[in-house]
Amino acid sequence: NDPLLRDLDPHVTLEEVNSMIALEYGQAMVINVRRADNEVIPIVVTQKARVIDLKHAIKRHFTLRQMRTGGSTHISW
Repeated sequence: NDPLLRDLDPHVTLEEVNSMIALEYGQAMVINVRRADNEVIPIVVTQKARVIDLKHAIKRHFTLRQMRTGGSTHISW
């Protein structure tokens, strides 16, 4: 019922909570990544993130998404 946590999945990870806290304190930003099928995916990275950090954040996003939807856990990058 917490308004700050309502955007999070019920099976949230510690990393997701830390990302939301960093966003609230202005230490992180949201980068919207548009896929080829026009789906826009919000990815949270720190203000000092490099391209490799963004790549890892995208991988984490899709891995968590696959686990939560019960899909394949192997993604070919």
